[in-house]
Amino acid sequence: MPRALCSARGERFTCESHLKDSVYCEFNRIDRGVRTGRVLSRAACTWNESWGVLLDDLGINTYVWVANGCRAEFHRW
Repeated sequence: MPRALCSARGERFTCESHLKDSVYCEFNRIDRGVRTGRVLSRAACTWNESWGVLLDDLGINTYVWVANGCRAEFHRW
């Protein structure tokens, strides 16, 4: 699983995929959810197609994954 540190600022963070790669950005404690904010790529960022959320097997770490060139700023809510 390719991982990247996300660029975080408060409740916002950025996760970026380049070309066709999939990237997992660790962002702990997404208690309620996450949504896309500003899209930074020409590629679409579509839920369950080019981005989504994963919880690790222990239920400790949460990852936002992006793929197919999706680059976006995400917001916790």
